Amino acid sequence: MASFASVTGHEVGSFAACPRQFWFSNRGIRMEPFSELVADGKLLSEKAYAYRAKRLRQIQIGRIKVDLYDPKRRLVYEIKRAPRLLSAHRMQLLFYLYYLEKLGFPDAKGYLVYPRHRKKILVELTPSAREELIRLLEALQQVRHQPKPPPLQRKSFCRKCAYYDLCWIREPLTPHSSKESP
Repeated sequence: MASFASVTGHEVGSFAACPRQFWFSNRGIRMEPFSELVADGKLLSEKAYAYRAKRLRQIQIGRIKVDLYDPKRRLVYEIKRAPRLLSAHRMQLLFYLYYLEKLGFPDAKGYLVYPRHRKKILVELTPSAREELIRLLEALQQVRHQPKPPPLQRKSFCRKCAYYDLCWIREPLTPHSSKESP
């Protein structure tokens, strides 16, 4: 885990969704504060389980922040707005389970929770899931050290991404002339 100690769950989810978004974010170019969808997701995460049992708590350990954790049952709950990025959400939750395992909390399981869709999906750190996560973390480290962002890839969620303008909107080309305007 030492080589991945500086990685956050958000970075894992971001990289799994779009390595280009991760690259920009890793260099301090943050578009999320300007996104209404991101703000809505944060509000949902804070309010969706306000009634939760006292044993469920948000925890922060090092650079990871888990939405809800049940220490008695060793369950991690990651609350998300919509399952559109299910595979990225799964990788983020697997990272939390891996991180907890390395800290001495074995056999933790997790749920991806989509309150608006009334979905709850169990995620376990199986040997094959661990291998998949480690490959993703290695690729993340490679992209982190690249001098240029990964190439553009059109994805189904691009238009709703906070980084859409940065990636896809280009300034219009204007003809240059040697004459100055009056």
